Amino acid sequence: MDEMTKVIAIAGAMGTGKSAAARALMAHLKRTVWLDGDWCWQQGRDWHFDEWTKAMALDNICYLLQNFVKNPSFDRIVFSWVLHLPETWAALQSALEGLPTQWNGVVLTCSEGELRRRILCRGGDEAEVERALQRDNACRRLPFPQVDTTKLTIEEVARSILDVTA
Repeated sequence: MDEMTKVIAIAGAMGTGKSAAARALMAHLKRTVWLDGDWCWQQGRDWHFDEWTKAMALDNICYLLQNFVKNPSFDRIVFSWVLHLPETWAALQSALEGLPTQWNGVVLTCSEGELRRRILCRGGDEAEVERALQRDNACRRLPFPQVDTTKLTIEEVARSILDVTA
């Protein structure tokens, strides 16, 4: 565990292409593990966003990130999640404090019209579109490079992430 583990954190509102980009990114990287934050609290159609459930998800994510960093099989972690709140970033970085990690954040965005189209095409409703637009606005204020996915193929998004996190 002497080597530095690189964490590529992909943030963005739902519908911006985080999971698809992470999946495409994995095809380019060796000794890499992927963690999608939604896997740590996957629920049925009626998601619960109460404080207990959000804290549980964050605890699960921190546990997995710590174990991935400690595992000598991995040089890199691709981590995708909405990550729109600065305090969530701080909690994640705090959880890995003292472990040899290098954080590289990137925010995926897309136009309002494209975000709306993507959410509705996957079965979302206007309430989900509104939440996505709010998260998108918050993510755009984060101090990380941004990749606009509106007109890019998923392969172009993956290569852009590699470029800005190199």
